[in-house]
Amino acid sequence: MPDVRFVLSWFLLLVCCLGCDDDEQRMRDWSRENSAAAQALVEADAESRKQFTTLQQSVQAERQNLADRYTALETDRKAVAAARERVPLLATALQGLAALALGAAALWVCVRLLGNLPDDQGAAELEETLILTLTGESNLLADPPPLLKPPAHAAALTDASETDALEEPVLTHEEV
Repeated sequence: MPDVRFVLSWFLLLVCCLGCDDDEQRMRDWSRENSAAAQALVEADAESRKQFTTLQQSVQAERQNLADRYTALETDRKAVAAARERVPLLATALQGLAALALGAAALWVCVRLLGNLPDDQGAAELEETLILTLTGESNLLADPPPLLKPPAHAAALTDASETDALEEPVLTHEEV
């Protein structure tokens, strides 16, 4: 009978060889799976980085769009504020121009009326009379009004009335 030790050693050697072979195969399978999983992880990471970059670019574009809109809104706000300041100034300026035009029209009318005076001597006499009245050197209102000169044909009537002072001359329709 064969030696038990010998059989036992062959059996151990056979188990080790067969067992190692199985372990190596499992290690190779595990290594392949691990490599495939690592490759899939790297691909998924690359894809997620691409998506993140695309998303980041989209967010950046949206931020730029919002910044442009904000700038446009700020420009419009400034334009409206300037218009709010300009409209009252314009209205005030137009009111001032209207008042100036009204004053100029009044002065023009006064100049036209003064230009139609018959002569300058009458104005000078009026000025002198008014100045004398205001200074108190002449009391024009207290003096009796000057009498009008009688007409030339009334001279004959005056001579006739001197003789008869109580009678009043009667004028006929033809003499008037």
